Amino acid sequence: MAVPRPVLFVDALPEFPHGVMVYPKLAGASPAVPSRALAESAASVLCQLHAVAADPALPERTLDADVIAALVRVTEPALTVPRRHGIERWRADMCAFLATEQPRCLIHGDFWHANWLATPDGRTMIGLLDFEHSGIGFPHEDLAPLRYLGEDFRAAAINAYCEASAKTAATLLVETRMFDVLRELRGLAWALRNRDAGELDDAIEKVVAVLASYA
Repeated sequence: MAVPRPVLFVDALPEFPHGVMVYPKLAGASPAVPSRALAESAASVLCQLHAVAADPALPERTLDADVIAALVRVTEPALTVPRRHGIERWRADMCAFLATEQPRCLIHGDFWHANWLATPDGRTMIGLLDFEHSGIGFPHEDLAPLRYLGEDFRAAAINAYCEASAKTAATLLVETRMFDVLRELRGLAWALRNRDAGELDDAIEKVVAVLASYA
């Protein structure tokens, strides 16, 4: 599948706080309708990506107890007291997970469907965009955004992913839910730093939603 190189990348423009990336015209379009075939295709892409021998020069997406503490500290003021309690429970679970020294691998870093290109029928991935967040990290970071196409879609993808993995689907899904919260907390931290983007309310709602499903 195509992994294109952007012809232009400009970060943090006032008009585009998320940055702008321009690619040559590529075949395919971002899929919008979930299907089992697409879930299996996404799982296949991740299995291949996560199995790539990582170049030691690649950046490591540092994630440890100190990083988690800093993220909680930055985002706490935007959350109510009951939600802060939920974040503290998540923090304890995440730190316990990190203490087990889980294996890391090459990850995409923003593996949600807007960064995919698929065949016209939307069943097969043929391209993958936006590698600016790639590096060495936990595979769960790539599995978390699959939920944007629905929990059934992600469950199907994780089942397919686990056919080539030593983990059971149930265990991997429980672990990945911790990374759902991590992803949305990072989004909230970004929205707090970039208030002019007008995404703070939406970011808070996303944190609330993942906390409800995490609990």
